Amino acid sequence: MAAPVPAATTVPPPGATVVTATTTTTLIAAPGPGKAPASVTGKWWFWASLGGLLTATIVIIAVARNGHAAPKSDLGNMDAFRPRAF
Repeated sequence: MAAPVPAATTVPPPGATVVTATTTTTLIAAPGPGKAPASVTGKWWFWASLGGLLTATIVIIAVARNGHAAPKSDLGNMDAFRPRAF
């Protein structure tokens, strides 16, 4: 096995400015008690599902109020529009 090679050292020329690097370690503290988790009303899916529920409710009420009446027409009441008892 070969012996490790020592690191090369260089000597700056006379009159040169020498800058040395230093490392600093910054410790970051763990987050403390912050703001509470967002409530359900802050989520997009809550408002999307609420809008869907509202739309479905309006459609159901509109259909239920119409009942089983024949549509209004100048052609008269046809048997096609009357409910049949089987």
